[in-house]
Amino acid sequence: MKIRTVTNFGSDVYAPKSSRWRDPRAQLLSGEAWENAKGPVLRALGLPEDPTKLLDSHARTLDAAYREVASRIDAGTKVTVDDKGKLHLSA
Repeated sequence: MKIRTVTNFGSDVYAPKSSRWRDPRAQLLSGEAWENAKGPVLRALGLPEDPTKLLDSHARTLDAAYREVASRIDAGTKVTVDDKGKLHLSA
């Protein structure tokens, strides 16, 4: 069994021979196997080989959503984001 400690998230315990509890990263393709599968996988998922434009588009969408939310918050309102990513507002 392999134990990996992650800062602020506790420990992940993996059982290498288990189909349910093994490290999911151990199943990723790499090297020549990935190069051979990459094109068909990206096409099947509808993803470009170069993710730059897609990620830029998502970043712009996310930025617009943040700005929309921010425009609806009154000045002087305390805004925090907790460890789970939830937004909290208090006057």
